[in-house]
Amino acid sequence: MKFFYLTVLLVVTLCSAQTELDINKTRTYTTVYYPAEIPELATEGEVLSQHHLDSTVIIRTQWPFDPNVLGVAVEDSAGALRIAVGGEVQVLVDDFVESIPAGEWIVSSGSPGRAMPIDHNYPLKAVVLGITLEAWTSGESPPTVKILLMPGERVSPRRHLLMPQPE
Repeated sequence: MKFFYLTVLLVVTLCSAQTELDINKTRTYTTVYYPAEIPELATEGEVLSQHHLDSTVIIRTQWPFDPNVLGVAVEDSAGALRIAVGGEVQVLVDDFVESIPAGEWIVSSGSPGRAMPIDHNYPLKAVVLGITLEAWTSGESPPTVKILLMPGERVSPRRHLLMPQPE
């Protein structure tokens, strides 16, 4: 019986934590940088990952749901291009994406350096790049969406369905 109550308490706590995700536009997040050189051809907003054979080599993501996703190329306060691995950043959206609602999980896409929203056909325990902080529709220029960057977070199908949708 004690095990049952602990299980119920854990489930209620996890569900409560999911509904408390704050996607408030007034909150700001500090950007955290990765201490490595940025790839030569990278541009601002591109999604970067570690090479699957050599983790010291940083490349633009090449395929959807890249499990080695590292961060996003961003310009720091000094004007230098760096690799952000946490915080609030703008990421380039793939051309085929029509719209992304706020609060949607974002993953790497099949286009080099681009991102896309997670869909219902993703692999079990997909590695996400982050979560959108605002809605986005195609036609906006530049084609970037603001996300809360948290690369390496693994999302299961059940967790995706539990995510609260902003009003």
